[in-house]
Amino acid sequence: MKSHSSILTIDLDAIADNYRLLRDRSQGVEIAAVVKADAYGLGVEMVAPVLSDVGCRCFFVATLEEGIELRGILDTGDVHVLNGPLPGQSAAFTDHKLVPVLNSINQIEEWNGHCRIQEEKLKADLHVDTGMSRLGMDDRERRHLETTPSLLEDLALDIVISHLACSDESEHPKNGQQLEKFVTYVGKFGGRRASLAASCGFFLPPEFHFQVVRAGIALFGALPVSDKPNPMAQ
Repeated sequence: MKSHSSILTIDLDAIADNYRLLRDRSQGVEIAAVVKADAYGLGVEMVAPVLSDVGCRCFFVATLEEGIELRGILDTGDVHVLNGPLPGQSAAFTDHKLVPVLNSINQIEEWNGHCRIQEEKLKADLHVDTGMSRLGMDDRERRHLETTPSLLEDLALDIVISHLACSDESEHPKNGQQLEKFVTYVGKFGGRRASLAASCGFFLPPEFHFQVVRAGIALFGALPVSDKPNPMAQ
C-alpha cells in the first residue's frame, strides 16, 4: 500500500492579512469572502472564523449544503448561496439564515412562493449573466423579467450580481462591455446593492467595484491577474 507524505501548511495570518489588504484598498466597498468548496480546499472550519475575526460580515458559498456547514461555524454575518435553491429547498434557506442567489425565473418563482407562505419579503440576490455564460439569467429570462417586474415584488432584493469573464486581463474589451450591460441591468432591477467584481475584478478601476466585491482566490494568495505583480501574501 502506498503512503503519502505531502503536507500542506495553511498560513491563517496571511489569509487575514490579505483580507485586510483588500479592505484597506477598497475605498469603502464591502469585501465579501467567497469560501466555496471548503474554502478552496483549505478548510472552511479554520478559514471562516479568521475572516470573521478581521471584520468580514458577508460570505459566499456555492451550495445549500456548504451554506448549512458554514452556518454551523459562524452564527453571525450574511451567507449567500451562489447556486440558489433547488425545488423544495427554500425552507432550508430560511431555517439556516441563508440568502439565495436567484439565477433563473424558476428560482425566482420558487423563492416567491416561499415568501408568500412565510408572509414575509425574504432577502434574496439576483444573478444576471452579462457574458460569463455560467450562472445567472440569460437574455431570454432577463427580458421576461424586464416585462414582468411583478416577479420581484414578493421578495426583498439585496444584491444584483454578475461575473466578469476576462477580468484577469485588465485591458480586455469584454470587461467594459460587461460593465455597460451590468449598469443597465442594475438600473432596471434595483436592489439594495450591486456586485460585479470578484478577485481579479478588484484590480480593475473603481467603477467595476460597486458596493460589494466578492473576493475568493485572492484571499488565499493566488495571483489574481496576469499582467500585474501579485500583491497578496502567500
